[in-house]
Amino acid sequence: MTPPPPGSVLDWVRHARWLTAGRAALYGGVLAVLPAAYLAVALLRMAGEAGHEVRGIDFAGFYSAAQLALEGRPEAAWDRAVHAAAHGGSLEGSYFIFVYPPIFLLYCLPFALLPFAAAYFTWLGLTAAACIAALAAYRAAPWWVVALLVILAPGAVQNVANGQNAFLTAAIFAAAGLVLDRRPGVAGTLFAALCYKPQFGLMVLPALLAARRWRVVAAGAVALVALVLLTIAVLGPGAWQAFIAGTATAVGVVEDGGVPFWQMQSVFGVLTALG
Repeated sequence: MTPPPPGSVLDWVRHARWLTAGRAALYGGVLAVLPAAYLAVALLRMAGEAGHEVRGIDFAGFYSAAQLALEGRPEAAWDRAVHAAAHGGSLEGSYFIFVYPPIFLLYCLPFALLPFAAAYFTWLGLTAAACIAALAAYRAAPWWVVALLVILAPGAVQNVANGQNAFLTAAIFAAAGLVLDRRPGVAGTLFAALCYKPQFGLMVLPALLAARRWRVVAAGAVALVALVLLTIAVLGPGAWQAFIAGTATAVGVVEDGGVPFWQMQSVFGVLTALG
């Protein structure tokens, strides 16, 4: 293939000689201003709540579901009316449905022992630290650079504003990649821990099978069964029955716009948002 002539637009884009380290740092700093401001507003909003629950964020759904489980009613997390009432919302108002399988409810349980604001900051602090540590272990950049990239990425800022689980998901993915060659059993167990988002199985499992990572797949299958049995032991079989029974309702809520379409990273979400 003939290389583009010097000075052409294609040559300018391909080699990017103009993008020096100093300019990259400057452009990155400028682009970080808006996410940093949004992040500050989100954190100040939560800090100003003085322990009161903010109903309009996803973490409120996690927290209320875990509280119901601590009360001995884990199956109520998938009862929309009961779950909405548990965090002061309503089916017509500010309310985030809990659609996760019982394994994620198990992850949320310890945080329901804390007041809401403390639980929110602890959840984000621990998952962000895990994400930064896992990504920094790849040694692609100094840890503080990784931390800035993680915290000020637009998606990460949205995660903080809503108390979502993206830091946890990224941390598990990154950790699994680190040990994939050296500790296939650990990697498989980590991939199984991602089962609170079952759609990732459609992405991870075919890749592992294509790469013939049999030990990783086997370890993941064993770990998944163990996690299911653990949730049954801790929460009871009713939690799984309620989750399965509520799947159709959850799908209907998503299709009817119960989750804003612009928040969905999918072809379905994009096309629906565009009308």
